[in-house]
This record gives sequence, C-alpha cells and structure tokens, in this order.
Amino acid sequence: MSEESLEGEKDLMEILKRELPLLLKGDAGFRIELVSALEGVVLTKEDYAKIMDLFVKLKNDFMSKIAEVEDLLKSLTSKIDEMEKKVNEYNKIIEELKTRISGFESSLNSMKEEIDKIKSVSKVPVTEEVYQERVRDILSQELGTKLRSWVVYDADGLVYGHPATVEALLAVTGKGHFLVKIKPIVTPADVGEMKKIGELYYKKLSIEPRLLIVGNYINEEARRVAKEIGVEVRTIE
Repeated sequence: MSEESLEGEKDLMEILKRELPLLLKGDAGFRIELVSALEGVVLTKEDYAKIMDLFVKLKNDFMSKIAEVEDLLKSLTSKIDEMEKKVNEYNKIIEELKTRISGFESSLNSMKEEIDKIKSVSKVPVTEEVYQERVRDILSQELGTKLRSWVVYDADGLVYGHPATVEALLAVTGKGHFLVKIKPIVTPADVGEMKKIGELYYKKLSIEPRLLIVGNYINEEARRVAKEIGVEVRTIE
C-alpha cells in the first residue's frame, strides 16, 4: 500500500470521527441505516441480556457443583472419622484380648505347676491311711502325747451347714488343745472346714483350740486362706 493511500485512510477516519456523531444526532434516517448495517456485528441489549442470563446460569451450576463436592467431602470426612473411631475400638478390644490371653497363659502355667506338684504327690507309694498313720506318729512324738479321735454331733450344722457328725484328731498338752486334720492334699475348702471345727470345739467346751492341718501338698491359695483365718498348715512328706 502506498504512502498516499495511508494518508487518505487517515484523513477519512478523522472525518468519520468528527462527522459521525453529528450525523447520528441530526439524521434519524442515517442512524437507522447505520444500525441496520451493523446488525449481527454489534451486540444489542438483548444479546447482552442473553449472555448475562447464560453466565448467571453457568455460575449457579458451578456453585451447585461446588456445594455437592463440599457435601461429598463432609460425608467422606465423617466416614473417615467413624472408621478411625472403629479402628481405635478394635485396637482396644485387641489389647484387652491380648491381656486376657496373657492372663490365661499365666493361669495355665500356674495350673500346670499345680498339676505337676499333685502328680508328684500322687507318686508317693503309700495309701492315705498309711500316710495318716505315719503323720500321727510324727506329731505324737513332737507333741509328747498320742493323738486321739474327737467325734461330736453338730446338731446346729455349724460346720457343714446341716446336722452332721464331725471328726478331728485331738492332742491335749501343756501348750493347749490341738485339733488336727491330716490330708495328702490340702485345699482352701479343707482350711475353711478346720476353722468351723475349731468354732464347734469352742462352742462345746469353751476352750479355744489351736488348729493344725498337715498335708503332703498344700497349694498357695490354701496357705493364704489359712494365714488369714488363723489355721496352721504344715507339710510332711
């Protein structure tokens, strides 16, 4: 394009800028002609309104999707919290089970030890009668007097909870009255029975006896109970 052409276009643009506003204000026909010529090229108010409506719709759809995502995130967060809570509960249950299993193992080991001890007792090559006679001889020598049977009828059921005949061994010495029971294996129940026999003896004779149980095997629970209620226990193999 030549310099003359460029200069001509510039002049034309200057004329349009100067004269076009005057023509639009003063010549209604020209204004109509110009709007008609620009139709489809320049956006109208209706076009702007349609664009704004579309924009608002897109904005609302977008905000709705964001709200759905937020609700989904809240739901997922809540489910994760519930899962963490359940995991913590399961961990507590597992720890409790571990503690119980450990306790069971300890109990089983204790039971095994007790069984082993009882097995060793059961290997003693004597009958219960022979064992009792042997212990009676030992105690008679130690107490300086022969043990004799003490048999009484407990009409009030003090010892066994119902009327019954009660038996024990008795030794009367200068150190007091000794009530004695001899059993190969001594249990807490035997200790409790001996305590009741002592109470019956005091009720009948108004004399507080010393209580003694002799056994080949006495478990720890029996020893503990005997210490608490004042019954002497002793092991003689």
